Amino acid sequence: MNEMSHSGSLQIRGLERGRRKNDFDGLLSEVVAYKEKMNALRVDKGTKVNTSMPDTSSPKDKDNLDKTFRDFIYKWLPFYERNKGNSVKTYDNKLSALRTHILPYFGHRIMSRITAEDYDDFIDFLGQKPCGGSKAYNKEPDEIPALSSSSVIKNYLIITAALPTAKDWGYITEVPKIKRPSVKTEKRAFWMPETVFNALEKMNESEENDFVHLCVHLAFICSLRAGETAGILINDIDLINQSVFIQQEIQRCSDEALEKLPKSDVLFVFPKQKSTAKTSLVAKGLKTEKSERTAYLTRQLAEEVLKRMEQIEKDKIYYGNMYKDYGLLLCWPNGNPMESINLGRMFKKWQQRNGTSKNSQIDFQGLRKSGQMHKIRLSQFNYQLVASLGGHSPEVLMNNYDEALETEKRALANTIESNFYTKGMVSKSASIQNPSNEQASRLASQLAQDPELLQQAMQILLSGAQGALGSTSP
Repeated sequence: MNEMSHSGSLQIRGLERGRRKNDFDGLLSEVVAYKEKMNALRVDKGTKVNTSMPDTSSPKDKDNLDKTFRDFIYKWLPFYERNKGNSVKTYDNKLSALRTHILPYFGHRIMSRITAEDYDDFIDFLGQKPCGGSKAYNKEPDEIPALSSSSVIKNYLIITAALPTAKDWGYITEVPKIKRPSVKTEKRAFWMPETVFNALEKMNESEENDFVHLCVHLAFICSLRAGETAGILINDIDLINQSVFIQQEIQRCSDEALEKLPKSDVLFVFPKQKSTAKTSLVAKGLKTEKSERTAYLTRQLAEEVLKRMEQIEKDKIYYGNMYKDYGLLLCWPNGNPMESINLGRMFKKWQQRNGTSKNSQIDFQGLRKSGQMHKIRLSQFNYQLVASLGGHSPEVLMNNYDEALETEKRALANTIESNFYTKGMVSKSASIQNPSNEQASRLASQLAQDPELLQQAMQILLSGAQGALGSTSP
């Protein structure tokens, strides 16, 4: 200890001399010599002092700058989804986009070397990339459509969300500015209420359509998503008050998502039908608190629900111990859950079997939209009420269900005609030739002076026009 203390005091005096002479090189040499001396004294204790100059950069940062896009993105995605509190289904959707589009393009590349131009080229490439799956099935290469703008923007949003964290973690030094692609919104197809009614009537012609009939009836009357329809619990049905509480949905999720994300919104994981499956069917809570709601049944729908519950009791007797009772209203005959994709397939096959033209077909989600569009008009455009019944926010409802019907456009054009041309712009000869013009003029003047009366007249015109238009059954 004395030798160490003595050496330390000598070096300190040396440092002071270096500072007085402002000799930086001499100071550096003495610092290194001091550390070497301390190492020699402590070697028997197994301790060493680093004789190199301090490095202000993190070794981890240096390593990350040499890592690939794949190394980063697989670490970032579960971290980001947990931090945002997103669902396992959202994680699966992003993981699918990564593996299908992003990783084949960027996965092998060193992330720090990818430029803004590279990302812009990728977005441009996606806009021209042919679709896969059902959209490409049995089609010639020049007939296959390119990816939709919504698919392109999904990949863009994943990348732009990831890049700030990549900089924070030292995978890149700057966040590149990527040009945002344009989005062409495609409105979901829907049916007029008359078309839904005619479809239900046609389904009644055969008992084999009873299950599809109930699914379509529920989705339209209660404005349900496919997963919500599949997730209805018998215990949540109140036939006395003709209502059903919507609190869960059935979804298929990857085991990876279930492993890496919190299961706070997962209510139940159904047993796998195949031990080798890498996905599981789950019952999960709805997306938002507003999505949980009470839906009200019509008398006809309540009777159909009761009939379905009676059939389930018969199935339980038939299958005995083999019946899997999960309390679901819509399930396979042995009680196993039915996922939303099955409902969609059944509905699509029914449309195809019954001659619905391809341009007139809608998906299962289109039934929800059909119901909401009908309720908007029945409630005289009370968006707050209809949004509450359907588990929407009023803003989402107005943005996505804002199409005007052709009958409404025609009724408005007729009103404009009556109002505009009776302001003294019609010639007197025309009035003489058509005596009714004078009556129309007086009526238009009254409507113009009384907004409430005008609104009532519009509702009458719209109802009459819709009834006259009708719809061809699918």
